[in-house]
Amino acid sequence: MGATAFSPATRTLAVGHIQFKSPGVPSGGSTYLWNTATEKITATLTDLKSKGIISVAFMSNGTRLAAGDNNGSTYLWGTAARKITDTLTDPATYGVQSVSFRGSDSTLAVGMTTAAPIYGTSPLNGMPLPSTGSASGDSPRAWSQ
Repeated sequence: MGATAFSPATRTLAVGHIQFKSPGVPSGGSTYLWNTATEKITATLTDLKSKGIISVAFMSNGTRLAAGDNNGSTYLWGTAARKITDTLTDPATYGVQSVSFRGSDSTLAVGMTTAAPIYGTSPLNGMPLPSTGSASGDSPRAWSQ
């Protein structure tokens, strides 16, 4: 298991999963949605390019779920349709360590381990992102609507 998060609006628990092909070598990952009332999986959210989901967070209304993986991608899922609505990727990262929505859900913060400056554009509004990273170390990143 990589991460867990409760939906603040429903009785749903998101569980990030890392699958290993050998010790220490991730080969894939999925996010499972569990109904805590029935104790059953209601959905499996999978991206075939993911190398393991290590961070998850719901929007406050429960309609979207952010899932960060070992590849440096953050997947935004529509929880009703159970489909990816956006993928945020930084090629200079070693992995997404944390994801969190701001209380108003207008901003998604993504904590990454990087080896280069952070750059890109926001798929939430198409606006360029300022460089917030450094040459090495952990770097935060934010997208806003």
